Amino acid sequence: MAKVTESIKADIRERYQAGELCESIAATYGISSPAVRYHCKDIQRDRPRRTVIPANRKDEIIERYKSGESVVSLASHFGASATTIRRRLHGVLNTKPRLTSEQVAEMRRLYVEGYASRPMLADRYGVKATTIAFRLCGLRPKNPGGFTDDQCSQIVSEHVGCKTVNELAHFWRASRRLITTIIERGGAA
Repeated sequence: MAKVTESIKADIRERYQAGELCESIAATYGISSPAVRYHCKDIQRDRPRRTVIPANRKDEIIERYKSGESVVSLASHFGASATTIRRRLHGVLNTKPRLTSEQVAEMRRLYVEGYASRPMLADRYGVKATTIAFRLCGLRPKNPGGFTDDQCSQIVSEHVGCKTVNELAHFWRASRRLITTIIERGGAA
């Protein structure tokens, strides 16, 4: 590490006060960034003030965001950081669809009757699969994967007839786990 003379200290302090990055100053003089900060600890930097967006412009930001404009372009337009824009959009960016009790009841019925799988329900109601799993906690479909009783019986008989789980999964376009569940149940609903 180079010895820092008084003239170098003065230059470091001047560049630091002007807003230059510590890493850049440190690289110039062959010293560490913490050393630069040590020599400048009593200096207040000339930093730009945070941009304050008036509350009455929040509606404009929300409308422009909903119409498809990105957070970065909004930040550029309003002369603010993307973080400031995200704060103004709080509640708009992370809105999650809520399931009504009627939707949950219908979802449970569809699942138990075997008309829809968890991923199908997640797509239908616009929520994550984990939300569906939580709402269906403890429920098992009457016939897994939406297969009919006849199809379940056929899967079991084909398995007994020496077809492997992999072959059945490929033929029926289902997961091995689903085929295994049907076989374990013996095809009965």
